[in-house]
Amino acid sequence: MDSAPTIPESPHPVSAHERIDLIDVVRGFALFGVLLANLVWITTDVVLTDARLSQLPTAPLDRVVKPLVVFFVDHKFYTLFSFLFGLGFGIQLSRTEQRGYNMAAIYARRVSILAVIGLMHIALVWYGDILLVYAVGGFGLLVIRHWNARVLLVLAFTLALFARAAVGVFPPVADASHSPYVDAEAKEDADKERKLAIFDGSSYPAIARENASFYYRDIVARGIWLFLLPQVFARFILGLYVGRRGWARRTTEVLPTLRRLLPWAIAVGVLGNGTAMLIEQLQHANVLGPDSYWVHANAPVEEAGILALAFGYLIVLVLLFHRSATWCRRLGYLAPVGRMALTNYLTHSVLYFVLFTGVGFGLYGVVGPALCVGLAFVIFAAQMAFSRWWLGRYRFGPAEWMWRSLTYRQIQPMRASVPTRAA
Repeated sequence: MDSAPTIPESPHPVSAHERIDLIDVVRGFALFGVLLANLVWITTDVVLTDARLSQLPTAPLDRVVKPLVVFFVDHKFYTLFSFLFGLGFGIQLSRTEQRGYNMAAIYARRVSILAVIGLMHIALVWYGDILLVYAVGGFGLLVIRHWNARVLLVLAFTLALFARAAVGVFPPVADASHSPYVDAEAKEDADKERKLAIFDGSSYPAIARENASFYYRDIVARGIWLFLLPQVFARFILGLYVGRRGWARRTTEVLPTLRRLLPWAIAVGVLGNGTAMLIEQLQHANVLGPDSYWVHANAPVEEAGILALAFGYLIVLVLLFHRSATWCRRLGYLAPVGRMALTNYLTHSVLYFVLFTGVGFGLYGVVGPALCVGLAFVIFAAQMAFSRWWLGRYRFGPAEWMWRSLTYRQIQPMRASVPTRAA
């Protein structure tokens, strides 16, 4: 007698035993870097002029901390986060194909919901949203998911290295009677003072309007989206490539290769980020203008440095994770934060709003880079403890539960059947 045909199981969220702990560890580590980079950006680059920054009590320390954050943190951790997004897609692609159902409709719904979350995030809480970019890039992954591996790598590195160089972000200043750099700097300082006055006020509607205006004016209309989206998408592709190769489940096999790559990653990372800081110093000294040829020519070198240093961090985490049970246990404390990444990311934005705007504690204009480092450690430590406690009792973080329930059009069971350790 013929056996009954196999019926593909219905789509469902990944179960706890299917998760790859190392991915959650790296995602948790990346989230800390994103938190620190965003804290320094919103408190310094967005609202503080150089004059105000020099008047802070922590100014001497800030002058040391800010370059260190730029060199070691800026853009490196969103690189890791974006890579993991593509890696997760690649793993989901392999899993759904093995189970015999088409992931396109489910994933399209998943990223559509993410886009809605991103738009609400921008309009209601914070202008620095990345979720909308992720959603758009997620649709791109659906298009290229079956492309040839070599084509994917060429596309990824082309976009990653040359997208910013191909886009003129800083428009030239028309007034030739003054130094373009000086005029641009004065205009930027005036804009910072305007933003500080709005964000330091107690009117939520005014802050919400500025959030939406900031996102459109400074990120979309200024042209940053034109290279930010290709950059993020390039990192998605690299993650997709690794996910399709199955390396995330076979990390022990690639350890020798990773050990050989680590010195090169560090070397390229130091070179690329070092030249970027040199260019920035020359701009600050009025030696180079904001639209100088050298600024654009150095962009691929800088981007190579960002990628190399980010993947240097990744390699170190993988090597430490496999070094000993002790290191595996230590790094395991990052995993619960990574499992609740969306919840924790959105919580960061709520904290930015409460801590810094005039609706809350009004710390805009008061906190510099040095204090941001300490604040980042405090916030992240609290999130580590809370995430571990929460996931010992529940299957998902609150935002993850909502996202999955809407994606699969079915309320997902929230409470863990048996209380377990989170990591």
